Amino acid sequence: MTAFQATSSATEITYASSNLLEAIGPRRKHLRAMPWPRVRTTQPINRGLAVFLRLIGAAVLLYAGALYESRPAHARHTHPRPAADPPGQLLADLQSQAPQHAHLELIADPATAHSPNAANQVLAGILFHLDSGWHIYWQNPGDSGEPPKIQWNLPAGYRAGAIRWPQPTRLGHGSIVDYGYNDQVLLVIPIERTANTQPAPTPSAQIAATVKYLVCQEICIPGKADLALPLSAATEPLAQNPNWHSLFDQAEAQLPKKPPASWRISAAADQNNFILTVDTGSVKTRANTSYRAAPRAALFFPATPSQIDNSTPQQFSGTAAAFTLTLHKSDQLTAPISTLKGVLVLNGSDSNPGTAYEIAAPLTAAAPKGKQ
Repeated sequence: MTAFQATSSATEITYASSNLLEAIGPRRKHLRAMPWPRVRTTQPINRGLAVFLRLIGAAVLLYAGALYESRPAHARHTHPRPAADPPGQLLADLQSQAPQHAHLELIADPATAHSPNAANQVLAGILFHLDSGWHIYWQNPGDSGEPPKIQWNLPAGYRAGAIRWPQPTRLGHGSIVDYGYNDQVLLVIPIERTANTQPAPTPSAQIAATVKYLVCQEICIPGKADLALPLSAATEPLAQNPNWHSLFDQAEAQLPKKPPASWRISAAADQNNFILTVDTGSVKTRANTSYRAAPRAALFFPATPSQIDNSTPQQFSGTAAAFTLTLHKSDQLTAPISTLKGVLVLNGSDSNPGTAYEIAAPLTAAAPKGKQ
């Protein structure tokens, strides 16, 4: 491991109480990881049944813990806990023994390499390398999971911006559908230096981040990574790793773009659905002729959870002039919304990610049938 890389640690113990952890301390080398009460199916099942099974799983784990706590003290403590173990040492030991399904790096690139007007910025990136079949989550994780969270420790006069989320993919099947990333993904975060920062950072100044995340397959494992990078490596990263710049170029290509100015985007809501309509306008060719550029397929990723039913197929209908997507409302949507925000992907497939646009469509009431 070089000075500019750090690995992550994870633990699968998620429901043990502090007393239970104390009790099982002497046996920690033989513990088996405990999966989260998470249901994934290969065949569609009723959503209510899936939630019920999750609750049953959680109840079983909690009941087992309560039974263990109720045993006599002599049955729970076969050996005294070594007095030298500091508080939290057991949890640290468990983290170090847990399987590693995600390796994280903190890398950087000058912002001016991507935007000439960003002289006071560097671009930091959390690079996730994921084992085959494992994934992490987008800002809206879908029906389960949590997105990564970053806590920064920066030199005085520096501040971190929001994560720039790449285009996500659909994960899962049946009645449980999530949004996230497989294999490898770079989450880009701009780090800005305020004007006239005083005093100047010392040569030992670092950009540091603590990243908490879930990495999931059939079970979910919470992970934590403490990452650091010298500030000098962030401002001149090509001297540290010439591959970093190409990784940021790839990440930039995966960011959703603004829709073309010729598009007219609107959304309407009826009792059960949102109807997203996009008039794509005309496009000028090199011969200065115009044509309509409606896509062959479209998929919408909502930015906010619990607005649409993620597992219900989105109904696409297109003409030469426009297209619509019918999105079934989530049964967890409890209040009206004014704007439908998210990422719209056109012409995507298993072999082609398509083109992603970030949209925000004001909502109106749908016209009654027969009056449209």
